[in-house]
Amino acid sequence: MFLNAVGRVGNASDILSSRTHPTKQGISNKRCGDPLGMETAISVAVENLPPAPAWVTETASRATEQALGEECAAADRRAAVAEPVRRITELYIIAVLDGLRVGAPPRSPELAAGLSEIVCDAVRQKVPLYYFLRALRIAQTSVVGYSAVSGSVTDYRRQTVRSGPVSDLASAYTESFSARIAQVYVTEEDKRTGGLSVARERLVKDVIAECPVDPAAAEWVLGLNLAHHHLAVVLQALPGTKVPGEQFDRFAIELARALGSHRPLIVPSGPAGVWIWISWPQPPEDGFVTQVCRTLSPPPEIRASMGPVAAGVTGFRRSHLGAQAAARVASAGEWGSSWFYDYADVAVVSLLTSDPQQARWFVEETLGALGQPGRRPAELRETLRVYLAFGRSRVRTAERLHVARNTVAYRVDKAVALLGRQISRDELPVRLALEIARVLPNGA
Repeated sequence: MFLNAVGRVGNASDILSSRTHPTKQGISNKRCGDPLGMETAISVAVENLPPAPAWVTETASRATEQALGEECAAADRRAAVAEPVRRITELYIIAVLDGLRVGAPPRSPELAAGLSEIVCDAVRQKVPLYYFLRALRIAQTSVVGYSAVSGSVTDYRRQTVRSGPVSDLASAYTESFSARIAQVYVTEEDKRTGGLSVARERLVKDVIAECPVDPAAAEWVLGLNLAHHHLAVVLQALPGTKVPGEQFDRFAIELARALGSHRPLIVPSGPAGVWIWISWPQPPEDGFVTQVCRTLSPPPEIRASMGPVAAGVTGFRRSHLGAQAAARVASAGEWGSSWFYDYADVAVVSLLTSDPQQARWFVEETLGALGQPGRRPAELRETLRVYLAFGRSRVRTAERLHVARNTVAYRVDKAVALLGRQISRDELPVRLALEIARVLPNGA
């Protein structure tokens, strides 16, 4: 199989010197099913392939020369550029031959073997990406031509209908190889030169830091119009879990589409999260974002904190700072059953806990024994918090907490006893301390 062959490959001769020529009988007996509907065409086509490895090397060299054309004239530079392009083209041709032999479509794990090292080395030598892609297209034409069902090399173009399956398979390998080469090339180039991703991260940090930026350049780098209305979201993994970066990206795209926006701006924020921005030319209606989020089901390990929707460069920054504040509140407390935190719901608490140490002291001094750790004190604090928020209504508190009114009365009395004093008309300090205690457990 190609995977094993490429894994030990240096050139076409090394791979193919010990290979026997495929036969029609070998294909029809060994293939399990015929997923691409090409058994007859391919089994005949492979009988007409010239002997390897000489044909592979010659075809790869010819495709490379045509791909370079007159653009790379200097002899020494041309030789250095041609070598990695030729080697990749050889791997491609061998893969197509193996695909024709077994009638199998390409699989990305196979494409990765033996390819990445060549491409990365080409990036270091500054070999342009388009040389590789051009050479593969040229080689594809040669492979399809020599694999003509008619058995005649000279008149294969007349066999358009019958050779279609062969052409389709070769095209599939070309697309897979091209995609893999481009992925490795861009990733390696980003590592070596900083690339667009680094420029994007730097520009985002400049905007957040209120540094002056050029709007036109920013739009090109970020891929969004800074004058639009922005929703910033902080996506993060639950503590103790790991979420691959591509999973964050997929959900960010899903969220943007659900909110009626184009592809979001995604910026890595570390090993366990990403920052994203979703933009619209016009602001969404009030409550729209929350309504949409309630219909989504992200991966169970992902949580989101959302800032307010705001416009322009200032709004880009404002929304992000709000999302970060919501994320801080969420991280300090417990997420509960919801996968997202809206800044509008925690804005006051965010202000109250911006200085955690001062907030702890305030809770300790205001709540006394009611602020102590443990499940029971937490239950009493929550009952008192809801009770005061509902204007001391036992009925509404009981409905919210799904308990009996007598239970509310009992818990409020116990909470007041631990507090050590009656709650006067000036209940604001107690209410603030109870809110802080929700997100700074045990006043911590």
